[in-house]
Amino acid sequence: MNSWAESFYQNAQSESVRLHLFYFLRFMAEQELTDALDINAFQSVYLPKNVDANLVSAKELNKVMSLLSENEPENKLQQLFCLVAVNLSFHGCLRRGEILRLRMQDVELRSPKGTLFQLTITNTEEGSTKDGKPRVTHIELPIEQAKLLRLLLKIKEEAHDLEPLIGFSEELISSRERQYILPITRAIKSICGPSGRFHHLRHGGAFVLVNQLFVLFTKNVSSVNCKYLSALLQEKFVKHRFSFWLEGRGVEQLNSVVALDVIANMIGHSLFETTRKSYLHGHEWIWDYFMPQIQQYSKPLLRYMWGLNVGSNDISRQVNILISNDIEDLQSISHRSANLFSGRVHEMAVNNGSKLSWLAACDTNLVEPSWTTFWIEKLASTSDCYLDFLIQSSLNTNAINRSITWKKLSQVKQLLYRNKPSTQYKKTTYKLIKQLFCKLDIKECAFEMKMTKRAAVRYEKIFKLPEFSVFNRHFILLKNLGTLSDKQERFITREIFIANEKLTVEGALLGKSKLVVRLEMSSISKQWLINMYRQFFITEV
Repeated sequence: MNSWAESFYQNAQSESVRLHLFYFLRFMAEQELTDALDINAFQSVYLPKNVDANLVSAKELNKVMSLLSENEPENKLQQLFCLVAVNLSFHGCLRRGEILRLRMQDVELRSPKGTLFQLTITNTEEGSTKDGKPRVTHIELPIEQAKLLRLLLKIKEEAHDLEPLIGFSEELISSRERQYILPITRAIKSICGPSGRFHHLRHGGAFVLVNQLFVLFTKNVSSVNCKYLSALLQEKFVKHRFSFWLEGRGVEQLNSVVALDVIANMIGHSLFETTRKSYLHGHEWIWDYFMPQIQQYSKPLLRYMWGLNVGSNDISRQVNILISNDIEDLQSISHRSANLFSGRVHEMAVNNGSKLSWLAACDTNLVEPSWTTFWIEKLASTSDCYLDFLIQSSLNTNAINRSITWKKLSQVKQLLYRNKPSTQYKKTTYKLIKQLFCKLDIKECAFEMKMTKRAAVRYEKIFKLPEFSVFNRHFILLKNLGTLSDKQERFITREIFIANEKLTVEGALLGKSKLVVRLEMSSISKQWLINMYRQFFITEV
């Protein structure tokens, strides 16, 4: 692909054409099918390196997930796919093409707790990684986020190993990008601003991963003042993620020389230099991990924290009140700094409304929203989407609904909602469908229809719905042999036919002429589909 693009670019006849080609190739490099394209060869050697310093923070990830959970999707599986995709892309540092090409066999549960997963990012029939090399990354998910992934794996447990994790069976990658990546991008732009992109999830995940590495070796998280990030940097959480490297050993037994290379390999960079230049911005946060655990406070800083006047000598009295039993000789306090048992002074500063907000202790007891419970509750309350009804039924364990397999769910999605979303129907529409089922012979998949304009209008309303438009309709006119006119045939073709129907005329010896409509389908058992329709539509009336 790179050779083709370079040849195509070099053969351009003018600088204007080259400029437009560069814009086109830059666009291609951001698409899921062509994200392996390297556009550096088409840029001027004198241009400064363009570094995108944006990232999605752990706190912003929580907001993006909340936005995805609160908005109504076309169907609830679309929402679940989006929630899982945004989690894996953040914690696994995945590119958009990599999350779309992630297959069922590429996700492996690695711990009894159900929070540690191994992701294999490799080349597939739908595309390859950016450098053409496979890699393995290990992620430790917060409990509630891990439940979402385990729920999706449970729903798709019958899916083929080579089937993509995100999406239905046989769903095109372009459709998956539109259905599950585009909503995430819109949510990121809503939370992070118009410059936000899906790729910034990867930037945010890389930042967290490097912070976790520093915590692993320094065991210092005192400088983190974000509860969402702090929850990801707890020592137990970090050690669990790096258990593939620790292998039961202590940190002191690890070869720290290769630590940064381990991180680069997990992200998918051949050199840590790429990670440092393009993903980690600023350096002020690094020093905090190597600062002494005991905080020192100068006298001017103490006056500022207590709100004392400049030059005030009231420091001794304030300290004596707070830690009178801990300090025996106040004269030992230096004019420049004072080691004042920082835990007590720090607590005092926060409790007394210190102006230094960065000194505030971080709440590590993060109560994470129960994303899975919230999703299941919304699924149970859904009454206007047939696909959601099938999803809800598939999660039940009774014998009636065991016939709803993942394959049938995917077939229904492809047949009914490939080019159109599920529809919310009025009660009058449900009433018409109920009347149809009262006349429908389930075994024969056929019903008798009156040859009137009113019946034709009802037929059109029902069979233009996505759930019923998938049937091939075969009209059989049982015509009395004494009727010589073709008036009935002309009425059927002119007033009743919608599209793709066919008419067969059969002679009947006695009685009035009858019109029978037979429903036909090849990809799914029509009896099964009609039975599921009966459960859904008649219950909703």
